[in-house]
Amino acid sequence: MTTRRMRREEEVGAMGTTEGRSREEGEGRPPSRLPIPRTGDFLGKHRLSAAINRLDQEIHSLQEELDKLDSTEPSSAACKEVLVSMEGIPDALLPVTRGPEIAAWNRWFERVRSSHGHKWWQKGSDFS
Repeated sequence: MTTRRMRREEEVGAMGTTEGRSREEGEGRPPSRLPIPRTGDFLGKHRLSAAINRLDQEIHSLQEELDKLDSTEPSSAACKEVLVSMEGIPDALLPVTRGPEIAAWNRWFERVRSSHGHKWWQKGSDFS
Protein backbone atom coordinates (compact mmCIF):
# COMPACT_ATOMS: atom_id res chain seq x y z
CA MET A 1 0.00 0.00 0.00
CA THR A 2 1.35 3.40 -0.82
CA THR A 3 1.76 6.09 1.79
CA ARG A 4 -0.76 8.35 0.04
CA ARG A 5 -3.41 5.69 0.18
CA MET A 6 -2.68 5.02 3.86
CA ARG A 7 -2.95 8.73 4.67
CA ARG A 8 -6.20 8.97 2.75
CA GLU A 9 -7.67 6.05 4.66
CA GLU A 10 -6.57 7.62 7.96
CA GLU A 11 -8.26 10.89 6.99
CA VAL A 12 -11.48 9.11 6.09
CA GLY A 13 -11.35 7.09 9.33
CA ALA A 14 -10.77 10.22 11.44
CA MET A 15 -13.72 11.97 9.85
CA GLY A 16 -15.94 9.00 10.63
CA THR A 17 -17.47 8.88 7.19
CA THR A 18 -17.53 6.22 4.57
CA GLU A 19 -18.26 6.55 0.92
CA GLY A 20 -21.79 5.20 1.27
CA ARG A 21 -22.84 7.61 4.03
CA SER A 22 -21.30 10.68 2.46
CA ARG A 23 -23.23 10.12 -0.74
CA GLU A 24 -26.49 9.54 1.09
CA GLU A 25 -26.15 12.60 3.29
CA GLY A 26 -25.13 14.77 0.36
CA GLU A 27 -21.70 15.56 1.71
CA GLY A 28 -19.15 15.98 -1.02
CA ARG A 29 -15.89 14.17 -0.74
CA PRO A 30 -12.93 16.41 -0.24
CA PRO A 31 -10.96 16.67 -3.48
CA SER A 32 -8.06 14.27 -3.54
CA ARG A 33 -4.72 16.00 -3.59
CA LEU A 34 -2.76 14.52 -6.45
CA PRO A 35 0.77 15.72 -6.98
CA ILE A 36 0.94 18.38 -9.65
CA PRO A 37 3.32 17.29 -12.41
CA ARG A 38 6.32 19.56 -12.57
CA THR A 39 7.50 20.44 -16.03
CA GLY A 40 10.89 21.73 -14.92
CA ASP A 41 11.89 18.49 -13.21
CA PHE A 42 15.65 17.86 -13.19
CA LEU A 43 15.20 14.11 -13.64
CA GLY A 44 13.06 14.66 -16.75
CA LYS A 45 15.66 16.99 -18.24
CA HIS A 46 18.41 14.48 -17.54
CA ARG A 47 16.47 11.66 -19.20
CA LEU A 48 15.75 13.78 -22.26
CA SER A 49 19.39 14.83 -22.47
CA ALA A 50 20.55 11.20 -22.19
CA ALA A 51 18.10 10.10 -24.90
CA ILE A 52 19.26 12.88 -27.23
CA ASN A 53 22.92 11.97 -26.63
CA ARG A 54 22.19 8.30 -27.37
CA LEU A 55 20.43 9.21 -30.61
CA ASP A 56 23.33 11.47 -31.61
CA GLN A 57 25.75 8.57 -31.05
CA GLU A 58 23.60 6.27 -33.20
CA ILE A 59 23.46 8.87 -35.97
CA HIS A 60 27.23 9.30 -35.83
CA SER A 61 27.92 5.54 -35.98
CA LEU A 62 25.48 5.08 -38.87
CA GLN A 63 27.10 7.95 -40.75
CA GLU A 64 30.53 6.34 -40.30
CA GLU A 65 29.18 3.03 -41.57
CA LEU A 66 27.68 4.71 -44.65
CA ASP A 67 31.00 6.45 -45.37
CA LYS A 68 32.82 3.10 -45.20
CA LEU A 69 30.28 1.51 -47.55
CA ASP A 70 30.72 4.31 -50.06
CA SER A 71 34.48 3.80 -50.15
CA THR A 72 34.44 -0.02 -50.57
CA GLU A 73 34.48 -1.87 -53.87
CA PRO A 74 31.36 -3.65 -55.09
CA SER A 75 30.96 -7.20 -53.81
CA SER A 76 30.87 -8.58 -57.36
CA ALA A 77 34.57 -7.73 -57.78
CA ALA A 78 35.46 -9.72 -54.67
CA CYS A 79 33.33 -12.65 -55.84
CA LYS A 80 35.09 -12.67 -59.21
CA GLU A 81 38.49 -12.74 -57.49
CA VAL A 82 37.47 -15.71 -55.34
CA LEU A 83 36.06 -17.56 -58.34
CA VAL A 84 39.23 -17.05 -60.41
CA SER A 85 41.48 -18.18 -57.56
CA MET A 86 39.40 -21.30 -56.79
CA GLU A 87 38.58 -22.55 -60.30
CA GLY A 88 41.62 -24.72 -60.88
CA ILE A 89 41.94 -26.11 -57.35
CA PRO A 90 40.09 -29.37 -56.55
CA ASP A 91 37.93 -29.48 -53.43
CA ALA A 92 39.98 -30.71 -50.48
CA LEU A 93 36.98 -32.38 -48.83
CA LEU A 94 35.96 -34.48 -51.83
CA PRO A 95 37.97 -37.62 -52.64
CA VAL A 96 39.65 -37.70 -56.02
CA THR A 97 38.79 -40.98 -57.72
CA ARG A 98 38.96 -41.89 -61.39
CA GLY A 99 36.44 -44.70 -61.14
CA PRO A 100 34.60 -46.78 -58.57
CA GLU A 101 36.88 -48.09 -55.86
CA ILE A 102 34.87 -51.30 -55.57
CA ALA A 103 33.41 -52.55 -58.85
CA ALA A 104 30.52 -54.32 -57.07
CA TRP A 105 29.15 -50.97 -55.92
CA ASN A 106 28.38 -50.02 -59.53
CA ARG A 107 25.40 -52.35 -59.72
CA TRP A 108 23.47 -50.30 -57.14
CA PHE A 109 23.70 -47.19 -59.27
CA GLU A 110 23.07 -48.71 -62.70
CA ARG A 111 19.69 -48.97 -64.37
CA VAL A 112 18.02 -52.35 -64.60
CA ARG A 113 18.44 -53.54 -68.19
CA SER A 114 15.65 -56.07 -68.58
CA SER A 115 12.92 -54.70 -66.34
CA HIS A 116 10.13 -55.07 -68.92
CA GLY A 117 7.96 -58.08 -68.02
CA HIS A 118 10.21 -59.24 -65.20
CA LYS A 119 9.96 -58.65 -61.52
CA TRP A 120 13.13 -58.05 -59.54
CA TRP A 121 12.58 -61.20 -57.50
CA GLN A 122 12.06 -63.46 -60.54
CA LYS A 123 14.73 -65.60 -62.03
CA GLY A 124 16.72 -63.87 -64.73
CA SER A 125 16.65 -60.39 -63.23
CA ASP A 126 19.84 -58.37 -62.90
CA PHE A 127 19.73 -58.50 -59.11
CA SER A 128 19.97 -62.26 -58.71
